[in-house]
Amino acid sequence: MNIKTSNPLFKTVRESSEEFVATNTNSATYGGITLKTVFGLILAVVAALITGFVFNRWAYQAMGDVEAARQLAIRLSIIAVVTGIVGFIAVIVGRLSSKAAKFCLPIYAVAEGAALGTICSIVEIYYQGVTAIALAGTLVVFGVELALFATGVIRNHSKVYAVALAWLITLVLVSLVGVVLYFVLPANVKSSIFSNFWVLLAIEIAYTLYACIVLMLDFFECSEIVKQGFDKDYEWVTAIGLLVSIFFIFIQILRIALLIMEKSDN
Repeated sequence: MNIKTSNPLFKTVRESSEEFVATNTNSATYGGITLKTVFGLILAVVAALITGFVFNRWAYQAMGDVEAARQLAIRLSIIAVVTGIVGFIAVIVGRLSSKAAKFCLPIYAVAEGAALGTICSIVEIYYQGVTAIALAGTLVVFGVELALFATGVIRNHSKVYAVALAWLITLVLVSLVGVVLYFVLPANVKSSIFSNFWVLLAIEIAYTLYACIVLMLDFFECSEIVKQGFDKDYEWVTAIGLLVSIFFIFIQILRIALLIMEKSDN
């Protein structure tokens, strides 16, 4: 059996799936996947809080000091690059290796939490409450999708996967067209298009919908792994996929909220 992953970064087929049978007494469970996902979320929240505290302290020290502000910008750049690279590697390795996944999940959660903590601390300076909006939106989306999956309203895995693939291809093509237009259009036309609120909002909504489809695929993956009696190590693999999707949705809702709040100010 082939399990299609729903990680927005990449997908893989596990050729060794035949080794796991339903009689396996050490097989994956929904409870195990849930606990590992919650564990990752807790680590991410703690990392975000610590990073936010450190950022606020640095920002306070840099007030009125140009050199200190420059050093702060350098530190933030380093944090963004390091956490991005570490998180990306952790996701890749964790999704490819069920044995390494138990180590990769906490690494990814901490790295992503630190990155999100930094981002949220910065945006809160300009738009207070936007992080809370993004959190609430993410919880609502997750709850609605979980309810749709659990009640069987959405059942066809193959169709959802096909929609996700088609949607991704469309997003890539639209992005490529956007890049071409950016370089060929006159400056005044380019500015009116790429700075237009409704164009930007439509793009962010499109990516958010893709993130929602990806999350639904995660639920299907969890179901297949439990039903097929995969080893408990695969609980860590699926939990990583869920975390990536949850953070993806959070970031997209945050971007939409920022767009709307910025529009309201203007």
